[in-house]
Amino acid sequence: MGAPVVPNRRNRDRLMRNTLARAARTFSSISLVAGSACASLSARTPTPAYHFLERNYFVWPPKDTSLLYEALPAAHLFLVDGLPLAYDRLTRTEDATGEPRRNAYALRLVTSPMFRIRQLKDSSAAVRTPSFMPRILAIEQLWVHGLGTPLVLGNNVKYSRLLLSGERLSLTHHSNGQAGCFRQGYRPKDAHANECEPIPIIDPTKVLPRDTMQVKLNGSDGDFSSTFVSAMVHATYLSDFSHGDTPKWSVGVAAAYDWHPHGIFGALSDEQRPLYGSWRVHGQAEGMLVSGLGCPDLHTRTLLERVACAARGRSRFTVEGERAPRATGPLAPRFDPAILPWRGSVELSHAFYWALGTGLFVRWNDGQDYYNIGFVNRRRITMVGLMLDVGGPDLLRKKDPTNP
Repeated sequence: MGAPVVPNRRNRDRLMRNTLARAARTFSSISLVAGSACASLSARTPTPAYHFLERNYFVWPPKDTSLLYEALPAAHLFLVDGLPLAYDRLTRTEDATGEPRRNAYALRLVTSPMFRIRQLKDSSAAVRTPSFMPRILAIEQLWVHGLGTPLVLGNNVKYSRLLLSGERLSLTHHSNGQAGCFRQGYRPKDAHANECEPIPIIDPTKVLPRDTMQVKLNGSDGDFSSTFVSAMVHATYLSDFSHGDTPKWSVGVAAAYDWHPHGIFGALSDEQRPLYGSWRVHGQAEGMLVSGLGCPDLHTRTLLERVACAARGRSRFTVEGERAPRATGPLAPRFDPAILPWRGSVELSHAFYWALGTGLFVRWNDGQDYYNIGFVNRRRITMVGLMLDVGGPDLLRKKDPTNP
């Protein structure tokens, strides 16, 4: 009888890495959902309403055989939030005249730790070149305007429609935490990879004329870094407060301009700038519908309505677009295919109230890849996964109901 077959060390290591990768994937999903729950349960006041801020997601790309998953954890920390007080002002009459107040102003200061990760489906399940994207500080001015004829009962005012508009100025950093050479076929001259040189080609038959040699970026440990200033304007129409303090539906649009200046910390390098560009223009439109606002009155509902109440939450339809300058410089013509100067996406999502903002989403994306040094590639993909909408609803109500 022969000796039992014992897996060699390499197979054991590969089995262990795959097991750890599956465990990490499961833990990431649980952590994101648990984080959403903790954020909702631990808040002493209603969670701030998010307007054109990133939402968390976790997705398994169905047709991307190179990835295990992609995730975007984003935590928006409101250092100052005057929006609830602005809504409060619109529920009261003017002290001097007794007329309904129609306009209110709010200031917000927000900082947003964010990062995007893609775990590769290889033997080590590596997370290669993660995107670190902290929004260091955002200063936002908001204006709330009451529309139509309000319902006035004493000094209590009730609007059925509102217009929320804002201006946001923010400072954001985007890097991948790598220090290798920007391009493939290069090696660092020093230990810090501040300067790189071409790797010598031993075989002379592989030497091509420089104007026809194809260029590829180093996606393994190639350095990507940029710090930019963003200016955004946005407006949201909130309608139908017939079921309480929350609007039943809303429609909003936003436009933003990013500027990547020279000389700032983490700025684009001279090699990256002609390819990535010094500016970006963004556009976004979103429609939101809240379902289940009348669900507390279950004794008056039919069986079908009670079943529908189990799915109550917020549904969103979002369209986004981005435009960058065309790649310039001597390296640009040597990319095949050429670097796309645009990106767009369409998304449909639904967040369940019972799951504390956790829901499902489907997104179609096409155009320039948004994953740091991968911007030279085209990413055309349909994504289906989990979305965490931990932002609260807009609440048109008195902050202190006992104080009229």
